[in-house]
Amino acid sequence: MGQIRELVTERVNDPNVKALLLAFLDDAQVAAALPHAPAAKGVHHSYRGGLADHLLSVLRLVLRVADHYPMADRDLLLAGALLHDVMRVAETSAGGEPTDEGRLVGHLVLTAQKIREKALGIPHFPPLLEQHLTHLVIAQFGQVESGSPRVPVTLEAQIIHSLTSLDARIAAWTDAMQRDPHDRWTENLRSYNRSLWKGPAPTSRGRAPVEGGGRRKNKDKEKKNRERPEKSAGAPSGDGTPAEARPERAERPPKPPREPRPPREPREAKEPREPREAREPREAREPKPPREPVNVPKELTFKPFSVLTATKAEPTKPEEGSDTEG
Repeated sequence: MGQIRELVTERVNDPNVKALLLAFLDDAQVAAALPHAPAAKGVHHSYRGGLADHLLSVLRLVLRVADHYPMADRDLLLAGALLHDVMRVAETSAGGEPTDEGRLVGHLVLTAQKIREKALGIPHFPPLLEQHLTHLVIAQFGQVESGSPRVPVTLEAQIIHSLTSLDARIAAWTDAMQRDPHDRWTENLRSYNRSLWKGPAPTSRGRAPVEGGGRRKNKDKEKKNRERPEKSAGAPSGDGTPAEARPERAERPPKPPREPRPPREPREAKEPREPREAREPREAREPKPPREPVNVPKELTFKPFSVLTATKAEPTKPEEGSDTEG
């Protein structure tokens, strides 16, 4: 949450967009559930806190893409990255079960309603800006068949659709690779009807996609460490010997003091160097003659490639009796 708020505060320039995004983050329902909510249960980022990780990942992606495509609006991209899934917090209860609101309404409609609610609370919020922000949310799935009420019709909506799909797919694939017991190929994944290559890349890097473990694996390790009970004072050690029955180690004898080093002999004084002979002054160089001016045409003498390759179309004579548009 802190990193998401920091990106919104520091990277969003439009005051209306920033005010609306901060209103979402300050919303009681969002603030309470976002740090713990999963993203899409059984699909991607389905662990505790996965939704916040997904939103933060897409926020970082749009910053990179905005630099590559400066024709797209950075503030709208940042808004779409946060808003597209933020109301998934209302689809899952604290116990992880789906809510009635999530089943009956869904996070797309819930977000659109929340945008209208927050925009009404900001003085002079532009209606067209509200419509563009809503379009980013309801077009995120890209196609009507995939669940979007509208297909993307703005650059920002298309970018949000592509980046959210990319981040979700990469997270789902790496999670499947980590859970799979094989070394090179995963078992056939029903969701994608294919097996995935999880072996090392055939390059000098030679690294596998899930080498070192990912976030899910690290989270499982942390959970096991928290659940593991601490060893009591009388618990047996690995060799079966109780800790109390172990003999105490004998104290090491103190080390003898070091012998003092002998004093260093004084160095012999160096003989003074002889002074260098003064160099003779250099002879003055003769001035170079001025260069002849180069004749450069004031205008370019070549023609653009498009002019050279263009074919002159012969004018067609109008047919007799035909009417022309006025």
